[in-house]
Amino acid sequence: MKQIKDPVYGYIVVEDEFFPLIDSAEFQRLRNIRQTGYASLYPSALHNRFVHSLGVFHLGKIAIKSFQKNVEPKCPGITSEEWNTLYDSFVLACLLHDVGHSPFSHTGEEYYKLNTNFPSEFKNLIKSQALDSDIDKQGFGKPHEAMSALVGLKLLQRISHNFKVDHEFFARCIMGVTYSAENTQQRPDKPECGPLRDTLIYNTIISMLNGRVIDVDKLDYLIRDSYVTGYNSMAIDVDRMLAAYTISSYKGQDNKVKKVAAYKKAAFSVIENVAIANDLERRWIQSNPTVLYDCKLIEIAIKQYSEHMKAKYNYLKEYSTVFTEQAISKEGFPPSSGINLRLLSDDDIISYLKNDGDLFIRTQYFSRDERYKPLWKNEVEFNDVVKKGLNENALVGLRETLRTITSASADRFLINPDNLTKCEREAGNDPEEAKLRNEELKVYKLLEAFSAQNGLDFCYAVIFCGFFESNYTKLGLEDIYIELKEGHAVKFNNTLSIVANSLSEEKKQGLFYIYTSRKNIGACPNIAEKLVSFLNSNWDSYGSN
Repeated sequence: MKQIKDPVYGYIVVEDEFFPLIDSAEFQRLRNIRQTGYASLYPSALHNRFVHSLGVFHLGKIAIKSFQKNVEPKCPGITSEEWNTLYDSFVLACLLHDVGHSPFSHTGEEYYKLNTNFPSEFKNLIKSQALDSDIDKQGFGKPHEAMSALVGLKLLQRISHNFKVDHEFFARCIMGVTYSAENTQQRPDKPECGPLRDTLIYNTIISMLNGRVIDVDKLDYLIRDSYVTGYNSMAIDVDRMLAAYTISSYKGQDNKVKKVAAYKKAAFSVIENVAIANDLERRWIQSNPTVLYDCKLIEIAIKQYSEHMKAKYNYLKEYSTVFTEQAISKEGFPPSSGINLRLLSDDDIISYLKNDGDLFIRTQYFSRDERYKPLWKNEVEFNDVVKKGLNENALVGLRETLRTITSASADRFLINPDNLTKCEREAGNDPEEAKLRNEELKVYKLLEAFSAQNGLDFCYAVIFCGFFESNYTKLGLEDIYIELKEGHAVKFNNTLSIVANSLSEEKKQGLFYIYTSRKNIGACPNIAEKLVSFLNSNWDSYGSN
């Protein structure tokens, strides 16, 4: 047993049997996968998936021990051997839940879906009709979760001899794939012990790692992100939260009593604090225009890196992207491929960007003095400057067009002479495509005219941000239960201290950010207000030709 010093929890105790996994190349790769893209805004936010995974492992051990202590007397059908298997499987899932993360975490994970048939992989690896059925109904979670389950399973097959592992349950914990009621079977050898699997117990443990509102993964990143950024978020009493997992009884309006996963009443305030802390981080950090812009630059670099590698190696022609299980493995691609790539991480993308990447993206990423800046810096300024200033036609038209532009391709977010020319060439003969391109051209040419009128360079970037959906609102919608006394639970949404307002249809349309050079912003005081005024005056009358 060893103790690892952690700035958040003090010491994390790691038993000897876990070190073969932690010391493996696959897990050590996580030292080079950033936990967040916040460093552009908070320079100290340099933590990685390695320390986060150790944190989730630490919290997971506490959570499942508390849960077992709370519910074991109520569930005599679960043997001590079964509890041991549940414990090992869950704790291993906590440790390895991010082992398949792509470079720069969530920014690159969508590429996994292009290369990997996850349902087929799990069908061959686990051979469980119940899992196949539940994946078909529920999906396999996020791409990085499925890849982590896949990589984790193969890692366990190689070095898991000291554990009692239910491989199907391990994978379900990582992906958040719960057991359906129809997959409950009677024990053929011990009918007196009840079903072969208590789905409520199993599903509750799954939700402790991959839940809809609260789980040990979210708890660690909320606490750790707040610590490293220095952002003063809500205080979270993690010990009280982890001790609260239990099973209780709930009487519905039909007077029928059912067993439910619940939290002990001591966690009342902590649950709200977790939801609010999550909202604060997502709204003011994740959705900050500086963070969004940095992630967009990396998104483009990742796409260009993949295209660069495919053009360089014939072996990759059969793959949609270079982001494959082989790329992140210790062995890498076979020697016959000629591809010298393994344990793919952030460093590979950064090295490419420095040496072979697009000059503009490289300059924007590495040279802060040349990086574009947003014309408004948050949702409040957007509402005050853009929504109040633009008439309805201009706001709706601009918002829809910018949504199209930013979703079309990674580099289309730049509005400049080169992309203007490209857009003019791409109109084509299809009426719908021509209409779409004409709407884009209208925005391009309006910004070009605005630049000419004010003596500015025609150089802009746009990012459509979508809308912010509060996790606190989910507390009022999800079936979350609080145990007021032994065996008696109530719905948590009846106890909320604040009722979160539902989003209006207009707010669901989302917001966007427009960026330009520091030179333009310095040369044109109140540039945001002037642009809004120009668009307001010219939107309805300005044509694309």
